[in-house]
Amino acid sequence: MVLLTSSAATRLKPKRGAYAISKAVLEALAKTYALETQEGGVRVNLVDPGAVDTMRASAVPGEDRMTLTQPASLGPLIVRLCHPTLEMTGQTIEFRKAPFDVGGARTHSDATPKACIG
Repeated sequence: MVLLTSSAATRLKPKRGAYAISKAVLEALAKTYALETQEGGVRVNLVDPGAVDTMRASAVPGEDRMTLTQPASLGPLIVRLCHPTLEMTGQTIEFRKAPFDVGGARTHSDATPKACIG
């Protein structure tokens, strides 16, 4: 299981309370589920894509679309996280500009890990 989260869960901003709460709850549920199902072979991980190039993001004044994550670029990382040989669970992967080794295979998706649980 791969879920999309946001740094908004911990980096709070005015007028973003409902969004922050929803992402914080999602992270808590995902990490709890990862712990509860780890022995059964269920893997639950989160991906924090950062700011994604969407219609909403492109409407933000001053937003440089060149710095936004392209939605299609998330695909390779998500596919790798779903691979049956990957044993990693309960992790949050921050999508950034440095390669990340996911389960022994380099991803094309430019991600770095943020430690969560083992």
